[in-house]
Amino acid sequence: MDYPFEPLKERISGTEVTIVGVEHEGRFFERYRSFFEEAVHQNDSVVLERNPLAEFSRDRFYGKIGSLAHEQRKSVYQADPLTGLSIIMEPAIITLLLGTAAGANFEGLGRRRITRRDFLKLAGLSAVAASVIGGTHHGTLLREFLGEDFSEYDWKDLLSYGDKDFRDIRIAEGLGRIAQEGRERNLLSLHGSGHTGGIREYLRSPALRNKKYLYLLHELMGRTKIKEYRPVDSGWALTREF
Repeated sequence: MDYPFEPLKERISGTEVTIVGVEHEGRFFERYRSFFEEAVHQNDSVVLERNPLAEFSRDRFYGKIGSLAHEQRKSVYQADPLTGLSIIMEPAIITLLLGTAAGANFEGLGRRRITRRDFLKLAGLSAVAASVIGGTHHGTLLREFLGEDFSEYDWKDLLSYGDKDFRDIRIAEGLGRIAQEGRERNLLSLHGSGHTGGIREYLRSPALRNKKYLYLLHELMGRTKIKEYRPVDSGWALTREF
């Protein structure tokens, strides 16, 4: 059975990074078990998405990947940040800012005739709102619910703002840091398929990662350190955070 998401390969500081999109469900793992077994076997270490509610070893999908890595004595990294309270506060802040801007425009329009310029201004504001909210954690969930295909990624996505974009930046930055250490010849990156394009673009373009400074709330309230786990007889040992 052919794997549904094309693996993407990049070479960073002499390390080959293979970026693979997944659907993080147990049944998806079972359907493509042989693919994952071979992918883990061919790489020195695995970089996994982070479950905000549990360690990867207890996740219904990544726990199975972890078992494969443990059997083959491979290390596991997590570069995916936890944004914590910022996810909860983000929609409220965005709604307040956009609502204030829109309210000011509508108030002004109520006292005069709507011109073509007024219409284009409001249309532009609506487009910004859709782009911003669509890129948040909550907006991403809504888009997934509506069945939007996340497999395609282009330059317009780099202009989006939200939790998913911040995570893509931080994951790419983490992959780069791990590769630059020179300890791993091959890295396997496994994250939801919606992250694949963003991770690749930010991995290719370090300068674009400076966009992370727009995410002050995420940086201040989140946990952004990379975690490294080594297999031990009793399971996994967190050996460092950097």
